[in-house]
Amino acid sequence: MKERFLHDSISFDLYRGGSGRTVYILVPRGLGDEMEKWADEACQVHGASIVLVRGMDWNNDLTPWPAPGVFRKAKPFEGRAEEFLRAFSGTMVPWFESQSGLGRKDSGDGQTVRTIAGISLSGLFALWAGFGCDTFDEIAAISGSFWYDGFVRWVEGNRLDSNVGRVYISLGDREKNSKDPRMSTVEDCTARIVGRLKEQTEVEYVLEENVTHFSPIVPRLERLFVSLQGHTR
Repeated sequence: MKERFLHDSISFDLYRGGSGRTVYILVPRGLGDEMEKWADEACQVHGASIVLVRGMDWNNDLTPWPAPGVFRKAKPFEGRAEEFLRAFSGTMVPWFESQSGLGRKDSGDGQTVRTIAGISLSGLFALWAGFGCDTFDEIAAISGSFWYDGFVRWVEGNRLDSNVGRVYISLGDREKNSKDPRMSTVEDCTARIVGRLKEQTEVEYVLEENVTHFSPIVPRLERLFVSLQGHTR
């Protein structure tokens, strides 16, 4: 059953599970009904509490620095992720966990794990957040926009926060076929990033067969949660 919490323009839709793992998923527009139906069932099947986060300025709050837009006539990305991450990890998540009663407390199985997961641009943000704060223990990126200008070089020159014990990355094997020249580099960019991350923490990289940009999404979320369920800290 969904419980909704609002912090200014950001909504936190909570589906309670029974374990000590809380997974924050930053949801793209257009995936609402599909993800809500999945989350309502998945929190019981997998045990984790699932929090669907919406209301971000998608192109601007989730990008780490300014860059040209994609596709014809698209507005440039403004790159306000630093400001959003400061508010999200420093104010919104603590407020939400206080209001919902989740927090970092022993649920009885000894595990208190906080995961941030993103899809597309929010996958880019989720990984970037793992370098910029100590809020999250696990990072998950599904079809992360790792083609983003300068991101590979930035990852290769920085280190994850020491609190991040694991990273899960999923990419569709057809994403490199994009007609956009920047987006078509995503598979090579992802491979370079995975190589760098493996120097720092545990990484699981799944190249999904016959999958385009995060579609279909529910089977990929299921594989992520099966993977999370098999790992404890």
